[in-house]
Amino acid sequence: MYPVAVVMLQEDELLNRMRFDLVPKLVKEEVFWRNYFYRVSLIKQSAQLTALAAQQQAVDHEEREDSNADDSHLTGFHRSSLSAYRLRCLLDLSGCPHHYF
Repeated sequence: MYPVAVVMLQEDELLNRMRFDLVPKLVKEEVFWRNYFYRVSLIKQSAQLTALAAQQQAVDHEEREDSNADDSHLTGFHRSSLSAYRLRCLLDLSGCPHHYF
């Protein structure tokens, strides 16, 4: 048996009982541990993706706050109006100040 598996059985009574119920009656030892560690890897991958998404969301939020602070002198504009204004400026650069880009 794998050294990590021995430690896992010592630490997790539920896992120990599950293994006792399944091996060798329903699955071989090797298949049990392969499935177990595969599922552990999926959980770890999911946690990493969740952390990455949260980090990206924080960066996006910070960028939006920075963008809002840069636009604070345009008090009469709603955010969507400001975006439309920037789009119009991109299409016709001659009439727009360049510091909006």
